[in-house]
Amino acid sequence: MSKWMMIILIRNREFSKDMNGLVLFCISVFVFITCNCDEEETLEGANTCIIEEKYFVSKKVVELWPMRTKSHVFCWKVPPRCTKYYIKMVPFEVEKKFPEFRNVNGCCDGYKKVGDKCEPECLKRCVNGKCTGPGECKCNLGYSGTSCDEVCAVGKWGIDCKEDCECNNAACDPISGVCKCPPGRIGKNCEIKCPRGKYGEGCLNDCLCKNEARCHPESGQCICRAGYTGTICDTPCQFGHYGEQCALECHCSNGLGCDPVSGACACPPGFTGLYCEKRCEPGRYGEHCKKFCNCHNNATCNNVNGLCICPSGYIGEKCEQICPGWSYGDNCLQTCDCNGSYCNHITGKCNCPKYWIGEKCDQKVCPDGYYGPDCNQLCHCEQTNHEANKETSVAVASSFCHKHKHKQTRSVEIKILTKEERLIFQYVKDGDYKTLANKCAQGVNMNIADINDNYQTPLHLAAKKGCVFTLLTLLGCGVNINAEDSDGNTPLHIAVADNQSHICTSLLYNEANPFIYNKSMKNAYQLAMDSEDNGIKYIFQTNRLQWYQKIRKLKKDEKKLFLYVRKGYYGSVGDLCMKGVNVLVANVEDKENTAFHFAALYAQNIVPMVFTLLNCGGDINARNVEGNTPLHFAVMVGHVDATSILLQYGANPFIENNDGMTAHNLALESSDPSLRAIFNEPLLSWYLN
Repeated sequence: MSKWMMIILIRNREFSKDMNGLVLFCISVFVFITCNCDEEETLEGANTCIIEEKYFVSKKVVELWPMRTKSHVFCWKVPPRCTKYYIKMVPFEVEKKFPEFRNVNGCCDGYKKVGDKCEPECLKRCVNGKCTGPGECKCNLGYSGTSCDEVCAVGKWGIDCKEDCECNNAACDPISGVCKCPPGRIGKNCEIKCPRGKYGEGCLNDCLCKNEARCHPESGQCICRAGYTGTICDTPCQFGHYGEQCALECHCSNGLGCDPVSGACACPPGFTGLYCEKRCEPGRYGEHCKKFCNCHNNATCNNVNGLCICPSGYIGEKCEQICPGWSYGDNCLQTCDCNGSYCNHITGKCNCPKYWIGEKCDQKVCPDGYYGPDCNQLCHCEQTNHEANKETSVAVASSFCHKHKHKQTRSVEIKILTKEERLIFQYVKDGDYKTLANKCAQGVNMNIADINDNYQTPLHLAAKKGCVFTLLTLLGCGVNINAEDSDGNTPLHIAVADNQSHICTSLLYNEANPFIYNKSMKNAYQLAMDSEDNGIKYIFQTNRLQWYQKIRKLKKDEKKLFLYVRKGYYGSVGDLCMKGVNVLVANVEDKENTAFHFAALYAQNIVPMVFTLLNCGGDINARNVEGNTPLHFAVMVGHVDATSILLQYGANPFIENNDGMTAHNLALESSDPSLRAIFNEPLLSWYLN
């Protein structure tokens, strides 16, 4: 409603001094104003209260405002009039708002007006919820806090985050409580780890680990089992290391590695102890020293394969035989020097027959009353203690009348021939085998080589001349069938070169070795195969396996030998050796490779394998049909360890193959610096010398 009101306002204002220092004062004025007041609005519902409401009304008022006014006064100037200013109060009408108060229906404290109702009011906004009372928020699922602005902490969910997640320490959805499994876990409550071979969120990724390694269920990182290393556990422990990540070093003796998992030393046959540092005690041999030696005559056995090591004077598989015939000493390799008589099989001391005396049984003693070379001359003297002159047939009391010297030996004696010895060669040239037989019966040594004729023996000459009877006579007289001349040629080399097929047959029948290499690195067998004489080739193809059974199709046990070498089963190789399997056998169906070639090619357990093959009599320098030795193989395939071990055990790096290449040449041409480094001068000096 409209009302007229008159208000007298007194407004005091202080004005600044004018330039003349006049101070102005405000004066009171009377003003009439009017105002308009709005009708009240009615609130409904709960939470309403009678409150004093402040409101404003507009009013018009008159105010006096100072105004500068100009006038003139008398002064002593020309003209005699001066200008003077003074302040005059002038009324102005203005409109102003004034506060007033009234009682109305309003919202109680903590509530606010929304339309015609009063709803709760929260001073801080409920971000993720609803205001349910003054300053009270009801939070949505998954939130908490006075303003519902805090997401549920990990492990909590629901209204005001009061519920605990049942996810085995994993987080859950703050609203629904559904588990949010971390990488590496699955299941309603994240209770299941990723199955083997899977990892990551939802266990959806495939592990890339090798050799039965586990992978981390969260990251997929491979956790190698002992014995392997590498990002995906694809690298076995290097020789000499074992354990997790191959971080531990083996401490095994005798050049062996250890079990890559446990580090336990796998002792080769013949050794025992925690670190394989102990040889088998006397009387035992083999793996773990469990086998007992079976040797006679106080012989010991090899700690690896059990082969009997015979004492001086004995031979045989079990050392059960004394040295036969005219031999004695270690392995019966020494020949009795007793003028054809037997000697003690241990010491070599001569056991002279009747009528022979002397250290070498080279002094003939005639029966009492006789003298002369054949003791067929009657002594014409009485037995006294006075020595008689041998030339005058005067005997001594001991009946010593004449001395005849005879020496018999199996070793070839290289010498300048005497006149009588040159006659032996002449008899051979003439084919006079009967005279040779008589000379042999007389004890003439025919096992000689002419130092002035290329070190040839009578048997070399017989092979060249082609007389079988002469050849057989010389063999019967003990001439060495495999003697080599200065060029390394045996009688069999000579017979092949001269196409003497019947001589080849006789020599092979008497066990001449067709695989001895001459200085041109050719053996008789190779010469025969290169020959244009088909008869020679036929003899070697049909006969060589009968008398020198090394190159042939493999038998059952020999096939096992090659298989065990290939797989590194050195203990099984030793067992076959004990059974009598010949480790020198060469496989005619595989380029005549031997077990030693396989050992170098596959390099499995190379140290104990080489040791075992050598103890079984293997040839470390055996050549196959291409002329390659085991050392050639090791270098060609890049087996550094095998190359080093073969050299250490005496492999010759300067043997040429059929292409003229040595293992030394191949190594120097290799791109592998480790392989080249092995063939340094200090290591090979014993060959170079």
